[in-house]
Amino acid sequence: MSTQVKCLDGGNDILLMKGGSEYMVSACTSVHFWGTNKIEPITEQNGLKEKILCVIKNLNGKSLRTLGLCYKHVYNMRELGGEPDK
Repeated sequence: MSTQVKCLDGGNDILLMKGGSEYMVSACTSVHFWGTNKIEPITEQNGLKEKILCVIKNLNGKSLRTLGLCYKHVYNMRELGGEPDK
């Protein structure tokens, strides 16, 4: 599920998407660490994707379900190949 949020300060809109964590990790190119406000790319060299998937698997093994949240700064929905809701 996704929604586009219009920025009131005139900046780029933000596309928010939520769903199964495994799918969200596959859709992302970087991770935003909120505690430090650092953004790190997901690469094979840093193994970040595998680390995240391992945490998700451990939580799932304890019957805990996770949701992922992704965001992307966008100019408008046409940039993403769609039309905005009216």
